[in-house]
Amino acid sequence: MELVTASAFREAVLPIVRWAAQDGQPCLVANLDEVSREEALLAASTSEVVLLFCSLNDGAIAGACAQGPLDAKLSLTLELTLRLGEADARAISEVSGENTVITAWNNRLVALTRMGLLTERKVGKTKFYSPAVKGMSYGK
Repeated sequence: MELVTASAFREAVLPIVRWAAQDGQPCLVANLDEVSREEALLAASTSEVVLLFCSLNDGAIAGACAQGPLDAKLSLTLELTLRLGEADARAISEVSGENTVITAWNNRLVALTRMGLLTERKVGKTKFYSPAVKGMSYGK
């Protein structure tokens, strides 16, 4: 396929992305050319979905980048988690410099996990969050 239009992407791919996100799983969109990527982002922005783009060569994922609409608080939370590599809500709160209760940070981390952008692991009562794909970045 040489081009995926925004409407085709909205009808064929976004349901799969949403389905994976319901289970907290990342859904990567690999090896799109620039025009198809722009069409995908157009579909994602009107549907309020964040996409994970990457290159896939011989089974190896490279250049994973989340793109799409996130509100300012979720964007900040994702960016801080990406910077730290792995963090709990307390660590995010400390590096943010904001006077926000830890529960709010935890809720944002959970929301990002449900979008398939972060993964979580539990150690005792503490949940640690990390990028869904190693080396992932976020570009609005």
